[in-house]
Amino acid sequence: MRKLALSLIALGLILSLGMAPNRKEYSADRFDTHIVIQPDGSLLVTQTIVFRFVGGPFTYAFSDLITDYTDGVTDITASMDGQVLPRGRSAGQVELEGSRPIRVTWHFAPTSDATHTFVVTYHALGVVRQMSKADILYWQAISNKHDYEISSSTLKVTYPGKAVLIGSQIEQGQAQIEIGDSQVTFTTRNVGKNSPVQVSLRFEPGTVITAPPQWQVRDARAIRAAPVFVVIALALLALGVIGLAVVWVRNRRETLPTLASTSRPTAPPSDLPPAIAGVLNGSGAQPAWTNALATLFDLARRGVISIEESAKRGWFGSRDFVIHSNSQPDDLRPHERGLLEILFTTKTGTRSSVKLSELSSQLESRWKKFSEPLKQELQTGGFLDPQRQQVKRRFTVFGIILCAAGPLAIAASLILLWNWGGWPILIGLSLILIGVVALVMGAVFSPLSDAGVQEAERWQGFYEYLRDVTRGREPVLRPDVFEAYLPYAASYGLAEAWAKFFQKQGTAQIPAWFRALASSGASDEGMGAFVAMTGSAGSVGSSSGASAGGAAGAGASGAG
Repeated sequence: MRKLALSLIALGLILSLGMAPNRKEYSADRFDTHIVIQPDGSLLVTQTIVFRFVGGPFTYAFSDLITDYTDGVTDITASMDGQVLPRGRSAGQVELEGSRPIRVTWHFAPTSDATHTFVVTYHALGVVRQMSKADILYWQAISNKHDYEISSSTLKVTYPGKAVLIGSQIEQGQAQIEIGDSQVTFTTRNVGKNSPVQVSLRFEPGTVITAPPQWQVRDARAIRAAPVFVVIALALLALGVIGLAVVWVRNRRETLPTLASTSRPTAPPSDLPPAIAGVLNGSGAQPAWTNALATLFDLARRGVISIEESAKRGWFGSRDFVIHSNSQPDDLRPHERGLLEILFTTKTGTRSSVKLSELSSQLESRWKKFSEPLKQELQTGGFLDPQRQQVKRRFTVFGIILCAAGPLAIAASLILLWNWGGWPILIGLSLILIGVVALVMGAVFSPLSDAGVQEAERWQGFYEYLRDVTRGREPVLRPDVFEAYLPYAASYGLAEAWAKFFQKQGTAQIPAWFRALASSGASDEGMGAFVAMTGSAGSVGSSSGASAGGAAGAGASGAG
């Protein structure tokens, strides 16, 4: 037994060692950079990284060359362990990709528990910037993107004899500074992960460069141009908004005479169909599904259609309902005929019934069969003002055009980024803002005639009465109110709330045109099915950097 136990322990140790993940860590013994400032102000840069690999295997190392705040980086050469590598992606080759930054990737054969030296040399143009009191070199000695520790780092900057050094300092991180003959050395040790080091050297003006680098010229030009583009963009925005406001004021409605009765109606104030009443209550906006639902319930109340609960459940056991066609009276209004056509006419002919769950897919393509006749009836009834309709349409069209032109202007302004920076983009943004204002005006501008406004005010009071009934703030005056006012409640988006209120009261009778399943035959269960139907019907329409402002120098680096 003892031998068996020892054998099992030994086997467990072997398996645990075999299953342990391979250790894979790396750090830098050295991260050194030597910069030689040339007589023309460009830099010859040599960056040396000595990586110590523990575990593995490792197959590549990389370093990013920052090209921001430079006129470009050229003449890139990379070597590994003293051997210059050719371009490529295979082991023993170096890969260059990107432009901001340029990533240098050394590819090598799998290696473990080893130390290798990686060197990259390049020519950096236009790094020294010209300021009023000094020629300044800002340099990122160590990037803030390195997920390894660095034992020691030395940045050595050698400058021409004609250059007069007037100061050197650490902008980020910590380092020791040693100044020699035409040379400054920055040394730091034990640099933690992602800890940056940035330095600056200041020279007497004109002793390093006689003219600013191209990127600095472009930045200065962009700064000078900024006020011009800001003024143009603000002027364009102001003119656009003022113009829209003038159109709005010119078409402002005169004060309407006060209605004779100011009491809130508890019954429909006129014999308007529920769909028209609902559209008027929405300030003459586009007909919505709630208006079609009101028509549906009104047709059911008049015996044109009927609704029954389906025995077949939908997804996740949800209830479904079937709408049946009973008759087609001659006195139907155009918008009522349009709704019936949506319900019961297909590409292959007519049908006698349709599931409520199938309507969403049909509304988007056939909605105009209901909405266009309804709008025409509003027009014929004198509730819409043709001139105000035209103004509303102009607001909307103008807004759409500008919202489309704005992105095009922004895209065109990207061509100017090189010389003027991002300021021209403001013009495109101004166009978009004007377009948004126009669209908002088009949305809230009422196309109703004076008669339409007065009629809408009457119906607004009735809507408030129905809303307060569903909240228990108004009494139910007649026993037949539930079914009689259901179409109007639906047109105002209150169908489900209306049904739930009467379900809670327990006094309403289920309309004769609705039939629940036999299992829902009890009064309370049948009312529950009716509430579920109003909820399902109501959802049909809705489903359809550094203080110096940046520096050139070392970028992200690492291995893997």
